[in-house]
Amino acid sequence: MMLHVVVDADLVLEAVVNRARFQKEFRVLWDMMESRQIQGYITESGLDKIFNYVSQLQTPEIAESVVFEIQEIMLTCSIDGSLIQKARSCSVIDFESAVESVCALANNCGAIVTNNPINFIGVNLSILSVAQLSRRQSLQNTILEEIPENFQIKTEEMESKCATDGVKGASDLGNPWSINSEYKNDSGKSFTVSSDKLETEISNFLQLLDGLFYRAEQRNIRTSEMQLDEVELSVDITPKGEVNLVGASTKGAIKLKFKRIHS
Repeated sequence: MMLHVVVDADLVLEAVVNRARFQKEFRVLWDMMESRQIQGYITESGLDKIFNYVSQLQTPEIAESVVFEIQEIMLTCSIDGSLIQKARSCSVIDFESAVESVCALANNCGAIVTNNPINFIGVNLSILSVAQLSRRQSLQNTILEEIPENFQIKTEEMESKCATDGVKGASDLGNPWSINSEYKNDSGKSFTVSSDKLETEISNFLQLLDGLFYRAEQRNIRTSEMQLDEVELSVDITPKGEVNLVGASTKGAIKLKFKRIHS
């Protein structure tokens, strides 16, 4: 699923008025939006701010052209009285940032991209720099990197390499985990894993999960207290760039679902 983000208007403005040190990182963000890796939003008041500054530095005609180009790539967050009231009562101190925050929530965005994270303290969303967003997208692209549908590991190959207490991860066999990858363990059960290849953390988790599925089958566990047909977790990236696996879904996190298919 494409991540939707509100882009802090000040971040756009810094690049538009040609402040050199901001242009390189904004180009990274712009490329991600232009290539549809993410969907960017900007508030109406943010566009007005950009228009006013560019009009003063250049001409109103150039300012209109700049705003038009932004709207070609980004969606505009409409602002009405209800959103203004929510921004007024928001815990965010900076009012413009409060407006951007409520607009992000109103449009179901998963993150706000900014160079000034301190302005968004208290917002229940991921607050990311361009560099952090880029790392997140790199990880997501790895996860969503497709391989042929209905990829299946041959049963005899599995039998020669699987562990006695469960199935080894497909990465151990030289194959990536993938969307709808199907394989069988030596109990004859078929499993589908709704994820793509990921790093060691996911691979280790899947091996543990396979072992749980396998042992539950061997012991005929069918109690409601131990339902193992489906497991969800999220992959989140901390501000330091660390990868965390979490059981509960968090806004802005990459969500993975592991589902067991009964034969």
